[in-house]
Amino acid sequence: MSKIKLTKKWEVLLIHHTHTDIGYTQSQEVIEFYHVNFIKQVIEILEGLRVQGKEKDFKWVCEAFWGVETFLRRVDESWRKRFETCVKNGGIELTGSYLNMTELIDDQVLKNQIKKSVDYGKSIEKEVRCAMTADINGYSWGFVDALAENGIENLLSCVHTHHGMYPLFRKLMPFYWESEKGNKVLVWNGEHYHFGNEFGIVKTATGSYVHKDELRDSFTQDKLKEYGHKRMYRYLKSLEDQAYEYNFVPITVHGLPTDNSSANLEVLEFVQWWNENFSHEVIIKMSTLEELFDRVRASEVEIQTYRGDWPDWWAFGVGSTPNAVKVYKEAQRLLQMTKMIDENLCDNKLVNECEEMLMLYAEHTWGHSASITNPWNSLVNLMDYKKSSYAARAHELAIRNYLNVLEARGMTSLKPNREPKFKVINPHSRTVTECVKLFLDYWETSNLINVVVDDLGNEYATQIERQPRGEAIHFIATLEANEERTFWVERREHPVHYIKIKNESACVQGYDDIFLYEDKRAVIKYDQTYENGHVRISWNKQHGIISWYDKVNQVELLDPSSETGAFMPIYECSKAYSQTTSDQYSVRSRLGRNMRGANHEVYYAHIKQITINEIGEIYGKIQLDLELEGTTLAKVELKIYHDICKVEVQVILNKMSVWDPESLYVALPFAYNQQKMDLFAEKTGCTVQLKKDQLLGTNCDYYLVQEGVGLKKGSYGMSIAMPDTPLIYTSPLRYENAKKLYHPKYTKATDYELYSWPMNNLWETNFKVSLAGFIELNYAVSWSNQIESKQDLTRRNHEMNMGFLNYRID
Repeated sequence: MSKIKLTKKWEVLLIHHTHTDIGYTQSQEVIEFYHVNFIKQVIEILEGLRVQGKEKDFKWVCEAFWGVETFLRRVDESWRKRFETCVKNGGIELTGSYLNMTELIDDQVLKNQIKKSVDYGKSIEKEVRCAMTADINGYSWGFVDALAENGIENLLSCVHTHHGMYPLFRKLMPFYWESEKGNKVLVWNGEHYHFGNEFGIVKTATGSYVHKDELRDSFTQDKLKEYGHKRMYRYLKSLEDQAYEYNFVPITVHGLPTDNSSANLEVLEFVQWWNENFSHEVIIKMSTLEELFDRVRASEVEIQTYRGDWPDWWAFGVGSTPNAVKVYKEAQRLLQMTKMIDENLCDNKLVNECEEMLMLYAEHTWGHSASITNPWNSLVNLMDYKKSSYAARAHELAIRNYLNVLEARGMTSLKPNREPKFKVINPHSRTVTECVKLFLDYWETSNLINVVVDDLGNEYATQIERQPRGEAIHFIATLEANEERTFWVERREHPVHYIKIKNESACVQGYDDIFLYEDKRAVIKYDQTYENGHVRISWNKQHGIISWYDKVNQVELLDPSSETGAFMPIYECSKAYSQTTSDQYSVRSRLGRNMRGANHEVYYAHIKQITINEIGEIYGKIQLDLELEGTTLAKVELKIYHDICKVEVQVILNKMSVWDPESLYVALPFAYNQQKMDLFAEKTGCTVQLKKDQLLGTNCDYYLVQEGVGLKKGSYGMSIAMPDTPLIYTSPLRYENAKKLYHPKYTKATDYELYSWPMNNLWETNFKVSLAGFIELNYAVSWSNQIESKQDLTRRNHEMNMGFLNYRID
């Protein structure tokens, strides 16, 4: 048919699989039902071919072990044995991927889930050496270790360049991806995962998503083979023209024109037809991943090694469900802390199910495919609730396990006349000084002074913070690594304060608003400034917090060139032409790799007032009341501790519902005496310097982090803990006609603007469109001149986010 002359004798390796989305095409339970039956259908296909002596011609790759695990749980022993036979015979290939994940998942849970596939393979004497991902646009650098430490040697990556891009400025190539620990995985940087369906291989699953040729509008069933042949020869010729090094190429193919699709015997029928007619030039065969990578390794082509993070372009999905992400992060942290206290007391059943729920929520599918175009649709909203239910269920399981462990360690329940006695535990592996917060129910509170004492005879000054249904008693304590200590709350009479006759700053109504020269108090306030022994914070009504001065080390920690002050919320919107489904879709699809349209508007908060609300024994509070586009309530509260270098921040919002593409950021314009510091973040299984420790050609605008970020200049550093807002943005808030990807020659590691990015609804599919409602965003900042390594920064974030554990005892 084709007039194209190829210079190589080619072999096309078809990887037949289904892309796994937990949701997107149907409700989550239906997807489970489908995947169980997909495997049944494959077994029946292989058994039918076995009778004909052709079983070895058909291959099915289980992209995600989740589908296999679900199948094994749902079927009887006879189906399990039939599946095992197909795996051993080579017709079904197990892979080390559990699901297509985001970087929201933590390192230990990820490793545990990958291990499931490996362990099952061992149980049936079948080694699992390969993993496969499809659709997703990146992974944490720690993914290498998660795979390698489970014995996975190879990874097929089928990147979807929709709002993303493959790394290294090239696809269809192998490379060794080496971790910071020195582990290596061989990666094939592959093509789109539906690419094979553009060659007429399956009659009912033909498309033109990647191909932009003249055939795309006339690729009908009566011309499938003709056009498929033409495209295949064009494709292979283009590879030759681009000096492609191999005489084989892997192509992934689906059995239906959709994600979550079944196997299809038409793939083998096409292979047989093709080889009968064109095998003298091009042979097509169905292949496993192991066969592909054996070919790659056996080739004489040199394979380069690359080190660094592979940031996920699709990480920003977490910003479309900020409240559910808060629940998820708390569940994740609660499970981690409980294991740190006493893993032997944990309930394995609860832990295992909790980890599965964490995986299901962190999986890359954020909602139904019509979530943006039809946000009112019942199924769209049902699937959103079910997605969020994974986070809620994970939290339920984590808290049950937590309560079981604490009860086994002596935690007492609610009862009359309960003594205010607490066990406090430092779960961390080093000495920590932190604020302890002991909660008392409202009927346990008192107008007397609360003094905390411990079992060593120490007394601690306290400060009360009113909370829903009670109050929290704050005090500062230092505990050694893994130390446990008992504390009591004692009530004492207030001292009588006699009338002062000099240096009085408060009037008879109690307002403290007179400046005292040579003020000897530990905390003073003046001229839009709050100052204690180690920090001086200043503000104005134009920008908010404009100075954060470390008095001890004489370091100004805010960048004076910033457009707005520290922790100020920023709203951004790229309006569609109209409030219609078509315009709301198209305005997003035009964004490309930008996170905003060319018509975007950025709105900075207007400050109504700034007040010092409280100065107590432990901390002082500053509140900024704001007006911000896109919200009906916006305020920022800072809690500044007197005796430790720490500030806790709450950004409180009531977000309006907006259909247009929008984002909300929180400014973090920190610096070291007007110099940018090196920027670090803990990601899944690794700590990296952003805009430096990453693969060539990867995204360097935003990142999904675990516990926060760290800034470092020599031995000086800041830790910015983000317990419930894991997404950060590191580039200017402006539209770019040509997006610059990471390149060590051109990318400067300190050329960044730093923002927390808690909210967005930017994608034209999958994301939740409405960000409406009340939300509290929490942050904490700590600084020190004794930072020895990047791990010191991330450890401090863990300590601030997790704090000390405390519970009531008799």
